[in-house]
Amino acid sequence: NADAITAYLSEQVRHGADAVMIFDTWGGLLAAEAYARFSLAYIERVLAGVRRISGATTPVIVFTKGGGQWVERIARCGCDAVGLDWTAEGSRPPAS
Repeated sequence: NADAITAYLSEQVRHGADAVMIFDTWGGLLAAEAYARFSLAYIERVLAGVRRISGATTPVIVFTKGGGQWVERIARCGCDAVGLDWTAEGSRPPAS
């Protein structure tokens, strides 16, 4: 799957995408070490592949649904931006 995503995103970059996003729908349901092993490791592999294959300077955004608890780990994975959802600490509106 990581190889297919790498090829797909690289083609998007080659054809002029202004930015690309790796979207992990289920990562937020994993325990911390499972997330690192079964999601983030592959995200890092995809990032490295996109940069290597396409020579991309195109920004790569990483979004893990429900992954706000790992925002710092995600930010260190080599991406250019981290997408957050409503479950991330500080992203919810104040209680009324």
